[in-house]
Order: sequence, then structure tokens, then C-alpha cells
Amino acid sequence: MTLCGINSLARNTTRHMPRIIMYHGFCKTGDNDLQRTPIDLFRKHLNYIRKNYSPLKVSDLLLARKSNGSYPDKAVAITIDDGYEDFYDLAFPVLKELGVPATVFVVSDLTEENGWMWPDKFYYIVECLKGSSHEMNVNVSQEILSNLKKLPVKKRDEQLIEMAQKHNINIPSGPPLKYKLMSWTQLKDLTKSNLIEIGSHTCTHPIMSYLNNKDSWYEINESKDMISNKLKVEVTSFCYPNGQMGDYLEEHKKMLAQAGYLCSLAAHFGYVSEKSDIYALPRIFEGGRSFNLFVSYIDGIDYFLRKLFQ
Repeated sequence: MTLCGINSLARNTTRHMPRIIMYHGFCKTGDNDLQRTPIDLFRKHLNYIRKNYSPLKVSDLLLARKSNGSYPDKAVAITIDDGYEDFYDLAFPVLKELGVPATVFVVSDLTEENGWMWPDKFYYIVECLKGSSHEMNVNVSQEILSNLKKLPVKKRDEQLIEMAQKHNINIPSGPPLKYKLMSWTQLKDLTKSNLIEIGSHTCTHPIMSYLNNKDSWYEINESKDMISNKLKVEVTSFCYPNGQMGDYLEEHKKMLAQAGYLCSLAAHFGYVSEKSDIYALPRIFEGGRSFNLFVSYIDGIDYFLRKLFQ
């Protein structure tokens, strides 16, 4: 398709539609952790973006729209959810080397407490069961994880503890290295580069639609205040945990505006347009281990295919 000029045509046709790319964790080249992006592939992504697009921070994307009434052409915003330490160790040096900006969304209370994400506790249990008679295949583990996401926070945590106890697994109070989040010191170092901005990913990473209004406001406003106070920066963007349709509500959008956020990002697939809700901006998956899939997503080919078969 590249040889036939289809990629170039798709890029040009959709140049007015910013792409917001979603990443999570990173791993070294050769690592078989499929939940993380190999750093050599990330470098390849960045080089492709630098060649064909204009990378910028999420806040700059929204400020450009606010100032000019429209989004800049060929805009791409790189976003990283959760704030794992592997971003600081692996991805940040590459971004700095290539001069590419990014926005990192952190979970403030977990950062403060050296805690770890509840889905990672589940993955830890699954890893401990490998090789035993209770080993879970991918389909079973994903079904259980999906069901856990639908539970109230207290019930979800209780079930995780019960699952671990049932199999005599001790969940450490602090995260193993693989699941460790960045510290405030590391996050402050990121902000000094002027390439990385920090956004809020709530205080505790709950599914927002299962919270009452009081708890929702805490997750939205307290996380903003804590990050601002700890890092001495302005926090202007928010990212919904999980971020699929139904994981956030209309009242959350109103709370975000009231708290002073410029925008919020979701996780459902899409390209940003003038009609996009700034408090539920769609994003593009980074393509897993397939560079061709990444190119299809970012160049707009997948966008046209979806439009064609709707």
C-alpha cells in the first residue's frame, strides 16, 4: 500500500484529524511480555511519526484548537497510561534523544504510596498459577478480569484477596519490579525536560461509572491537586481508567470541566475531529507487535476501512 501511495493519500485526506496514540508499558528488545511495547519498535514508531506528522503534547493540541478554532494539520499526540517505571528507564531516553514530546497519565495515590495497580495484582496471581493444575488460559483470565472490572471497588479487591488466598499466593504490599510505578522524583525529572507533561489518571484507578458522585469528584479533583502540588506543574488533561464506552458518565465530563481540565481521553478507537467531545477524546491503539498495524492505524487506512464497512 505504501508503494501504491495509499498511505500518503490516506494521511493527506485525514490530515485535519489529530491522532492520539495510546501506550502503556515498555520492555527491552527480545522480551516476550506481550502487554508491553518493545523499545526498538517504539523507536520505529517515533521515527515514522517524526517523518510524517507533527508530534505535540495533549495540552498543546487542545490549546491550538482553542486559539485557532481548529486542530493543527498532521497532529499526533503520544500518550502513556499508568506511569510505569519502565517508561522512565526505556521510553523516556528515546523520546529525549529524538526530541518527541509525550503526555504521561499517572495514578496519584498509588504513586504516593508506592502501590500497584489492581489489574497487575490479578496478572501476578495468574503468573503464580502458571505450571500448576490451576493455570488459566488467556480466554479464562480475560473473562475473569472483565468481570472484576464490573464490580464495585471494595468487592473487586475482596475477590482478588480471596483468589490469592484460595491458591496460597501472597500478594506483596509493594509491586514487583515489572509492575512498579514511577516515583515523584522520577516524574519531576520528566517535567524538567519540557518534553513530557503529566496528566491525571485518577487517584486509585477505579472504573468511574461504578463510583458515586462524591468519590468521582475525589478521583478527578484530588488527583489533579496532588500532582500539581507534588510536581509544581499545571495539570490540564485527564484519562479515564479502562476508558471504554460505559466506563465514564456525562456527569464526569461536567466534573472535569468544573475541576479545570482542558480535556479528557477515553480508550475507544477513533480519530479526533472538530465534532469530538473534548472530555471523551478517542485514541488509537499502538498496534501491539505489528508495525504494519500501527501504520494502518496512524495513517488513516483503518479509519477508511471502518467507514467502508459500517
